[in-house]
Amino acid sequence: MSTLYVKELQTAIRAVHLASLATKRLLPSKDKGSQPKADRSPVTIADYASQALLIAAVHHDFPEDHILGEESAAELRKNQTLCDQVWHLISTTLDQSVDTGASLYGELKDKDDMFRYIDMGGDELGGVKGRVWMLDPVDGTAAFLSGGQYAVCLALVEDGEQKVGVVGCPNAPFDVAQVKETVVDSDGYGSLLSAVKGHGTFVWKMGVERLGPPRKIFHKQPTAIRIVQPSNSAYDFGGRRKVADKLGAEWPGTMLWSSQTRFVALALGEGNAQIAFRKRRDYHSCVWDAAGGVLIFEEAGGRVTDVEGKPLDFRQGRRLEKNSGIVAALSGIHDRVLSVVREVDREPINDGV
Repeated sequence: MSTLYVKELQTAIRAVHLASLATKRLLPSKDKGSQPKADRSPVTIADYASQALLIAAVHHDFPEDHILGEESAAELRKNQTLCDQVWHLISTTLDQSVDTGASLYGELKDKDDMFRYIDMGGDELGGVKGRVWMLDPVDGTAAFLSGGQYAVCLALVEDGEQKVGVVGCPNAPFDVAQVKETVVDSDGYGSLLSAVKGHGTFVWKMGVERLGPPRKIFHKQPTAIRIVQPSNSAYDFGGRRKVADKLGAEWPGTMLWSSQTRFVALALGEGNAQIAFRKRRDYHSCVWDAAGGVLIFEEAGGRVTDVEGKPLDFRQGRRLEKNSGIVAALSGIHDRVLSVVREVDREPINDGV
């Protein structure tokens, strides 16, 4: 591998591993501190703790870089109980993760540090130029709350181009060739995937203190199309079924809530195509729903565009303002899938499920 992004990759892997351990430790708890956000999506103790750990790790190694994250600390400043719960998860994770957490003791000394790091991501707007770390502390919080598949995501985007992507899936078993909501690593700590632009995708088994040896992912071109799709009801279910029928794909395929986990599922071979367009065609996804996971799938042999065939544009701020919908497929079938998606996308929306 080129030495250009070795340190960045090491930092991202260490950060995602640590944050993944924190989220995994909260899973058995009945009280995950779930709160509704303005868009009615949930946020939990794990989201806040993971964001603080991810940003502290990145800022420690790359203090001049920008960092864009999903959450802000505003609610923690108002809710003392929630604040104490988040800080407890952060501090116990650092105490119990000697190898991975040691470098952060000086960064996360108290709750003021916790507030500062969470807000460092929540206040960032992104942009066209420079180095921006984009993160989702818990992608698929609703699935996390129900014990399903979720992801901890971190990506380095430089001048709008993904350079490094790391995604931790604490509930995805390393030794099982499936990525499903119901196939959960209840005894271990799941899997981590990493990619550097131009150097392929690797999968690692997560342990308490360290990762197992990496395995590079290879894919042959498929003979049949197998779909991975969103389970979120905000997506156009009827339109996706039309696409699957026209492609001769088995329906409904694999359904996953977390957008980043769907890219992981494609990279690991659970399926080879994803179609995701919303009922509201003017909706634009947040950058942290795609950054990192897209690179991981592309480096494993995939291609990702919007429904018009345009590459995803990470230069527009906190959302993919120039893109609508996602079409992801192995490179050998992407053109075929995209052609059918565009045909169906021009038809009237069917809200039936």
